[in-house]
Amino acid sequence: MCGLVAAFNPSGVDMILFRKMMLQAMVRGQHATGISYIEDEKIITIKEPVRASLFPMPTIKTVAIIGHCRYSTSDLEYNQPISGEDYSIAHNGVVTQLAPEEWEEWTGFKTTGRNDTELLVRAFEHDLHPLEAFPEASISCALLAIEENGPELGFFRNGQRPLWFDYDDETQSCYVASTQDIFQRSGDFHHIERCKAGEHHRVTLKTGYAAYKFIEGFEDLQP
Repeated sequence: MCGLVAAFNPSGVDMILFRKMMLQAMVRGQHATGISYIEDEKIITIKEPVRASLFPMPTIKTVAIIGHCRYSTSDLEYNQPISGEDYSIAHNGVVTQLAPEEWEEWTGFKTTGRNDTELLVRAFEHDLHPLEAFPEASISCALLAIEENGPELGFFRNGQRPLWFDYDDETQSCYVASTQDIFQRSGDFHHIERCKAGEHHRVTLKTGYAAYKFIEGFEDLQP
């Protein structure tokens, strides 16, 4: 069990609100905290082996950011988000129980760490959606990407882990969190919805918010 938080706002993310949400997500994981955000068309990632209340949140202005509160069952290496050049992912769930030494033979992806979330990043880099590449995994994700249309926030789940969001048509701002109560304890949100299993949601500067059914047939096992 880990906590996810994400935000997108064309006018700049409210970092005070984002930190409030991270503090509320802390109940789901207190072993490590991390964020990825977009600055000067680059993804910047900061991770520390501390709970969110001790995490040194930087003073930044960004249109898109994702955060992760980790509950670790092993060690505090390879914390999240896991980032590549164009993608960064914060993930709640389990991709595989295989040892990292077996991942390349299983997937064909070369990896550098020991956190199986890296496999989701590699899937995107190989033009595969994680819901398609790992249908048996438990997946709830917030995705930060730099695409041709500029910064993009994506989020999706396959039914085995929870994920909720709030999108405001007037401000075109979008906030994402693992559970509904994170929203309820953090601020005055009016459009809270549960992400449906198998759907991919995306928000960009040029196209705004969109959601589409990516894979049918996932059983929704989480509220």
